[in-house]
Amino acid sequence: MGLHEPMPNPEPSNAPPRPPTYEELAESWSQLNATNNLLRRNLDQMATRLKDAEG
Repeated sequence: MGLHEPMPNPEPSNAPPRPPTYEELAESWSQLNATNNLLRRNLDQMATRLKDAEG
């Protein structure tokens, strides 16, 4: 199978989507936490700059 060929779908299209595995959920949660931490740091930096600018 070439790299650009789509993966065959092992499930029929009318099948309900399978629930995520524990590993998939843990990875998603980890990515959300990392994004949340980054956003909080950015907000803290913006708040500090705003306070400094206001004097």
